[in-house]
Amino acid sequence: MCRKNKIALFLDVDGVLNQYMVSERKRRVKTKGFFNVFDPFPKKVIRLHKLIKRYDIDVYVFSAWTKEKLQHYLPFKLCGDTFKLGKFVNKVSEEYKHSVLIDDEASVIFDEKERYNINEKVIKYQPNGDIGLVLNDFKKLDKLFRLLVDIED
Repeated sequence: MCRKNKIALFLDVDGVLNQYMVSERKRRVKTKGFFNVFDPFPKKVIRLHKLIKRYDIDVYVFSAWTKEKLQHYLPFKLCGDTFKLGKFVNKVSEEYKHSVLIDDEASVIFDEKERYNINEKVIKYQPNGDIGLVLNDFKKLDKLFRLLVDIED
C-alpha cells in the first residue's frame, strides 16, 4: 500500500514516553504502597496522540517492553523490539514521503551502521532519555510535522 502523502513515525518507549529508572521508581513506590509508576506516561501519550491525529501520522512502536504491558498504555500499533528496528524502518519508510524516528538513543542508532543501518532520509528526533518527551519537545514535534505536511501540499 502506497502512503506517499503521509508521515511515518517510528517510536521508542523507554526514554521517550517514560523516564529511565522505571524499575528503581517502581521499587521505591511499592514500599509506599503505590503501584502506578507511570504518572507522566498517560499525559505524554495523550499529547502525542493529539499530534498524530492532527497530522494523520502512521505510528510504529518499537520497544523492549512486552506487548502485553504496552497495550494497556498505548493506542498505537506495536511493531516489535528495537533490535529489529533498522530493517523494518528502512523497508516501511520507502512507502512514505517523510519518516521520523523518535528515540532517546537516536544518535547511537544512526551511528551503528552495522547493527541498524537506518536510511539517511529518516528524520531523527532525540529527547532527553532521563525525562522523556516534555512539553517543549511536543512543541518542536508539532512544528516539524507542520513543516512536513506543508512540504507535501
